Amino acid sequence: MSGRFEVELDVLDGAATAVSQTMHDMETCKIESICGPAEMYGHDGVHEAFEHFCGRWQQGVELLIEDGATIAGALNRAVEGYGDFEGEAEQVFGGQAEP
Repeated sequence: MSGRFEVELDVLDGAATAVSQTMHDMETCKIESICGPAEMYGHDGVHEAFEHFCGRWQQGVELLIEDGATIAGALNRAVEGYGDFEGEAEQVFGGQAEP
């Protein structure tokens, strides 16, 4: 181990993009829309239970979307921060690379 710390900005940026895309996909497919009309189930109790389940599942998905957006934002800020620092370091050190 060299003792150096290195951040691969393209990998970090790719993770942010992937999380953002997943959150977008989750927003466009509502879980609550899975439950069909009551007559599809042949029993009102089954329909009501499944409808309730889908509603609760949707609430959980919405919380995950919020958390995912927070994670994607943090990853994007990290990419920006590391990129800014890298640019400043190149200016200070004249673009010299470490051995």
